[in-house]
Amino acid sequence: MSDSEDWNFGTGDFTIDTWIYPTNADSDRVIVGQAADSSNRWYFEVSNVNALQFYSTTGISFSAQNSITLNTWNHVALVRSGNTFK
Repeated sequence: MSDSEDWNFGTGDFTIDTWIYPTNADSDRVIVGQAADSSNRWYFEVSNVNALQFYSTTGISFSAQNSITLNTWNHVALVRSGNTFK
């Protein structure tokens, strides 16, 4: 996906919603992210221990351990409503 100002979520509500089919757990796998540089970035990924993770240099991070199953379709979503992430 191309770079866009739409990826700068700021303090607004948002949802990232997709289906993924991971086949290995050899490394971290980014689902979607945005990076201007190492001080200005965010990403939503599946870690090498099959945990969903969201990280932002604005100080927000979220992790759901043992949440992904290999070799099957997984519906994943990250929802921000106010200061609550699910």
